[in-house]
Amino acid sequence: MNKKVYVSERAVISRVKRALVADEKILCICRENSRWILDVGRYYVTDLRTSAVIQKDIHLEKYARKIGALKKYEIIKD
Repeated sequence: MNKKVYVSERAVISRVKRALVADEKILCICRENSRWILDVGRYYVTDLRTSAVIQKDIHLEKYARKIGALKKYEIIKD
C-alpha cells in the first residue's frame, strides 16, 4: 500500500534548514517581488562562512529528498 503523507511547505523548509546547519549552509527564500528572484530563484543555498550563494534555483521537494529531509512516502502539501 502506497500511503502518502502530506507535509507542509513550512515544515519541509525547517527540515532542510536543520539538515544544512551541520555543513554551515542555510536555505534562503527570495521574495517574489524581489529584483534578485531572476538571478537566484525562489530557493537558494548560501554558505554561512563566506556568505556566497552556492546553489541557485532549487526545487524544494527534489532538494529535500536529496538531502534526506523528505521521505519517499511524503509529499509537500500545496
